[in-house]
Amino acid sequence: MRWLKEHWFGLLMSLFTLLAVMYFVIIFVSPRYDLKRRGFIPCTEELAQNLASCKENKLICTMGAILKNNLCDLRVIGQGFTDWWNDRQPRPWSNYWFEPELISDLPGNDDPDLAEFYRQHPNLSAEMNELKRLEQEQYEHEPKAK
Repeated sequence: MRWLKEHWFGLLMSLFTLLAVMYFVIIFVSPRYDLKRRGFIPCTEELAQNLASCKENKLICTMGAILKNNLCDLRVIGQGFTDWWNDRQPRPWSNYWFEPELISDLPGNDDPDLAEFYRQHPNLSAEMNELKRLEQEQYEHEPKAK
């Protein structure tokens, strides 16, 4: 009992660090793209929208968005455990560690023109975001109709 009295804080901090590392690894190795938007993907999309909408008081807004994202991720992990406990999925991690369904897996995506398009535009998402940003800038600089 004396050993526990002397080392309780170190044990508590070790447990907290272990849980934080496990949480980081779970998020890091989970799929980032999926046609069905399973796992942490909706949480990440919501985080991106929340961060993009931070205009005033950016520090507090950003930290709030990150906190909301962590809570959303924890809900996904908890839902996986609950679904496993209630026999709705085979393993507790099946809802966030899975084989993702990608566009290339769908029938009809063996078109050579489509493959060439993807080779020419490897980062299509970034290009679309740039177009949205340019459109927003153009909208902001247009004179307002009275």
